[in-house]
Amino acid sequence: MEVIYVKMPLLLLSTSLSLLIWTVFITRLLRSFTKSPKLKSIAAAKDTPRVNVILPVRDDEEHIGRCLDGLLKQNYHNYSIIVICDSDSDKQDKTIEIVSKYSKRYPKKISMVMADPKPDGWVGKNWACYSGYLKSDCDILLFTDSDTLHSEDIITLAIGYFLANKLDVLTVRPRLLCEDIWSKMIYPILWTYHHVKYSAILVNDPNKMTGSVFGCFFIITRKSYEKLGTHKEIKGEVLEDIVLGEKIKKAKIALRMVHGEYHLQQALSGSFRTAWQRLSRSDNMFPIQMENAKYGPIVSSLSVFLSLIFPFALLPVLMGIIQTENLSDVAINSLLILFVIDLVVIILVSVVYVIRSKFGLFQSPLYALVSFLGAIVIAVDLMYAFLVEKEKIKWRGREYVVNRKNFR
Repeated sequence: MEVIYVKMPLLLLSTSLSLLIWTVFITRLLRSFTKSPKLKSIAAAKDTPRVNVILPVRDDEEHIGRCLDGLLKQNYHNYSIIVICDSDSDKQDKTIEIVSKYSKRYPKKISMVMADPKPDGWVGKNWACYSGYLKSDCDILLFTDSDTLHSEDIITLAIGYFLANKLDVLTVRPRLLCEDIWSKMIYPILWTYHHVKYSAILVNDPNKMTGSVFGCFFIITRKSYEKLGTHKEIKGEVLEDIVLGEKIKKAKIALRMVHGEYHLQQALSGSFRTAWQRLSRSDNMFPIQMENAKYGPIVSSLSVFLSLIFPFALLPVLMGIIQTENLSDVAINSLLILFVIDLVVIILVSVVYVIRSKFGLFQSPLYALVSFLGAIVIAVDLMYAFLVEKEKIKWRGREYVVNRKNFR
């Protein structure tokens, strides 16, 4: 018990830091919700330029049919779909078979391309996107993912917005469609991190170097794409969407990020293992990070611990101590202050869960009841990624080396 009293200043400092972190997070989250531009119809576009939709696929038989159905139902008619199938696909998976049936049924709309074997040094998706570009013939390219669901008017809205604002790049923030229990528990917090670190407010500010695009939907002119060096320039980057966005900002190419949750959904599904791997490759989302290779992982891990594990672990300890007899008035008052601060932190975490679940993920806000479990899973995974995996991650049966300079 005496140890607790001796450590009281440290506990107060740690709890106060947790409170500060979550106060900043929720403030920025609300600002992102209210101030970010949204994808909506500006005016009927006089010009309807032809668009190449580039769609890389690999081992995604669960979603590819829904994705193609959505793309085929677009009310924007001047476009074609180039589906690039990874040649290293699992033979047991039926993705290629499904795409082949669609391409035969809609030969004028869908072109199926079998990518050559991935060269050394390339990330699979980057190679597929580059292969799709080589088969394209339009001045406007639209990159999307096979786990993405499109409303029938999204291309019309996006091209209209793109032309009206004289943009070179337009990317649309999707609604995450969490289809498994682990995603529903994890993403209220993880998507909050993304809103804080890569909000449309920061990305759209030409004076900020924060850049990002969503791989599930971004439109870019051929001229700008080639100026950036295409996906060949970022061939080995696992975080291609972040790196590409930063290159766009550095090149001073006109980029705009808009919210399109009512028009675009990205489906997340799978086992706990899939969710764990997805988390590992998302540790760049955590807003508090340092570029220092030696101390950066430690600082990031400590910040994760303070914001996600510490508040939940401290509460039952404090409740037990407060009920102890023979405590001095000073000790009781100190413990009560600590208890109140810690409780406020937990309430803020729960509020974030409710906001993100209801208005961001469109799922039941009752998942806030298991916020502590989701927080622990995220914290353990991110700390493991920062301290243990460091430069290597596994995803869909492949192992990649991560360029740590992009985790900031």
